[in-house]
Amino acid sequence: PPRLVMLSGDWIPLDLVPRSRERFPASRLVSLGGATEAAIWSIVHPIDSELAADWHSVPYGRPLANQRFHILDHAFHDRPDWVPGELFIAGDGLARGYWGDPQRTQDRFVTHPATGERLYRTGDLGRYRPGGLIEFLGRDDHQVKIAGHRIELGEIEAALASHPAVARAVAHAIGTPPAPRRLAAYVVPADPAAPPTPDELRAHLAERLPSYMVPRHILAIDAIPLSPNGKLDKAKLPTIQTQQVSLGVSELPLSKDEALLAKLWGELLSLDQVKRSDHFFEIGGNSLLAVRMVNGLRERHHLALPLRQIFADPVLANLTSHLRPVDGEMSVDLTTLVDGEAGQPLFFVLDSLSEGRAVVDIADCWLPGRPLVAVSGRIDAEGPEALPAYITKAVAAIRQRQPNGPYGLAGYSTGGLLAWEIAASLERAGDSVSTVTMIDSRPLPSALARDREAISRILSRAVSGGDDTLAGHLSSTIAAVSHARLAKLKAPVRLLQAEKQPGDLWDTAIAWRNRQTALAVETIGGDHFTCVRAPYASALAGLLQAPSGARMTEMAK
Repeated sequence: PPRLVMLSGDWIPLDLVPRSRERFPASRLVSLGGATEAAIWSIVHPIDSELAADWHSVPYGRPLANQRFHILDHAFHDRPDWVPGELFIAGDGLARGYWGDPQRTQDRFVTHPATGERLYRTGDLGRYRPGGLIEFLGRDDHQVKIAGHRIELGEIEAALASHPAVARAVAHAIGTPPAPRRLAAYVVPADPAAPPTPDELRAHLAERLPSYMVPRHILAIDAIPLSPNGKLDKAKLPTIQTQQVSLGVSELPLSKDEALLAKLWGELLSLDQVKRSDHFFEIGGNSLLAVRMVNGLRERHHLALPLRQIFADPVLANLTSHLRPVDGEMSVDLTTLVDGEAGQPLFFVLDSLSEGRAVVDIADCWLPGRPLVAVSGRIDAEGPEALPAYITKAVAAIRQRQPNGPYGLAGYSTGGLLAWEIAASLERAGDSVSTVTMIDSRPLPSALARDREAISRILSRAVSGGDDTLAGHLSSTIAAVSHARLAKLKAPVRLLQAEKQPGDLWDTAIAWRNRQTALAVETIGGDHFTCVRAPYASALAGLLQAPSGARMTEMAK
């Protein structure tokens, strides 16, 4: 029997490992990857032990002798653990270039602007795991972001090709900024005389893919246009007239509420016309935009719409019957921003100021795996009973989503304080909490509830444009959260602190250390208002996705 079995490729499926071991029980397994432009094999991983459950493919591994890998951003900066970037290869294995193709050589073989090192740009995405292993994440040019979702076009193409009436398929993102990008697909029918209908193909995809991966526009073509080197020539794909594609019966909104909701959907989704029969998620909506819809209704029109109702019945005409005037009644909703199957969800408690806006860019950078769930709700009362009432509803909602611990919690600004209080309530009930992550959160003095002048100073910085409704909600939350006990937790707590602070970074860390000895502190980019937004959100998402304790630096001792 062979002593060594080599699995070669970039994305090696996990199930190939047990199948190979069954076929070659006495052989050692290794995976090998790289590029033809860099001696074919540049990276190796010996498969000597079982992989952790959060791996989605066999690890790409570590560079071979005399070869180097770099994971860089668009400015050639090194990416930290867990944060995706483009894979570059360096070292003795690099080719001189492409024979007779100087332009392609110039595009793919580049010089690092800081070190002067010659690099090959692979066009692949990867990330470092703690310890130095590289994880392969797919092709950079075959991933797109549509309405906040990171989509692998190859998955759509494979699902389309599985239809018996489809010979070949290509998925593509269409739309030129400022218009939103939309998914389109082109199929070559197996029988040109009997092509499948777009509705038939969408139904086929809906059984195999999430709704956000089902293209609105599907067009049958005679052949897939190819470049001279055999790759897809996107420029030669037929133009899809998106305005001619209808998703339902052409019905204009009838009532005042339908017209109001249709106008709001049009603004959120950049659509000129919304029909009363339209389905929010089928015309480009997603969970992040659903949060924005609820906030817009409340803040601009003083109307309440339960977030859970949007997911239960997202047809415009049906939602209007659930609109109610804002009456101050407290409610807490959970929204799955990014679905996943690896590990327990991270419950991200939304703050009062930004609501869903604080987590939009974080969710946009979230990689498949661990689910990300937003906890949203308003605290519209200021008395000492307001906070316990909110915590009770939040804990009940979280338990409904995940009946048993351990629970992972995070929050930004005042959301971090609320996450702490939710964790304390869970621990008092005997539940386990894996970690609490606070993003630039500061403890509020209990006297703040009675200091209207101090609250006004906070509001003057946080709220602009004379938004009295938002200012009122934020004032209530600040007053309510100032009653928080912030009792010591059994769970480890980490504080991610924005590097640009109005005062001394250590003051806040010491204030938290006085309450929680098991505290890890790390500095993140930006200030209080920008640390959760691009370009800082990518690194922040990597920190939040990392397992508890990963990349946590002990400070403020």
